[in-house]
Amino acid sequence: MRRAIADGTALPSEIEAFQNESRERSERVQADFRLFIDQLLERRREPMFIMGMLGMLYQIVATGRERGIADGDFHPDTIISIGGGKKGANLPEDFQQQCERFFNFNSANFNDGYGMGEVSGFCPWFHEAKAWAVPPWLVPLVLDSKGEELLNPPDGKGVVEGRLAMIDLLADGRWGGVISGDKVTVEFGHGIDGVRTPIIRDVVRYKDLPGGDDKLSCAGTIDAYVRGEVADMTEARTAG
Repeated sequence: MRRAIADGTALPSEIEAFQNESRERSERVQADFRLFIDQLLERRREPMFIMGMLGMLYQIVATGRERGIADGDFHPDTIISIGGGKKGANLPEDFQQQCERFFNFNSANFNDGYGMGEVSGFCPWFHEAKAWAVPPWLVPLVLDSKGEELLNPPDGKGVVEGRLAMIDLLADGRWGGVISGDKVTVEFGHGIDGVRTPIIRDVVRYKDLPGGDDKLSCAGTIDAYVRGEVADMTEARTAG
């Protein structure tokens, strides 16, 4: 229908029916989610496993506060696994801290994952480092905002900030490289006991930053980066 609207072939009656259907579907989804929150809060003193995105979790917190439910009122054996960030939702600046207090996040009941659908697996939250640990089969490449220049430290140690790209070494049947829309802070060679891979400390979407620009130039492609690296390696070996 959107294609038909764009090319001018959609009839006014078809557009109206499409808009009505979309509105009704949205209303049903919102009603179902409110019902889900009601049932979850009613069972808060039972052990549960809650999995979802942080923005959705905040809606549970906001509803609970409206009903006078105090922080930490959930069963102590409740486990919470979240991820996904705000996804563009309009949330308070301290929404994450509110979730932490409401559910009493700690190292025994909480896990936060960072990842994307284009790669296999995700980066689990490492409580000791207060950061996400990158699994060994994902190779993080920190680029400049345009996706043209690699910022990874040459010696494999240090903290860099920029646009996150990844190469998925487990990808089979397709190219495993992807450039994300996330601005991250990555620490390489941190030496914290228990993790031997890079860690990601901060994540924010470029489109959520002032200006909201998340465009890549033609040179900002993962294959362009790899071709350049292969050429540099070949040149270095020839010179050696």
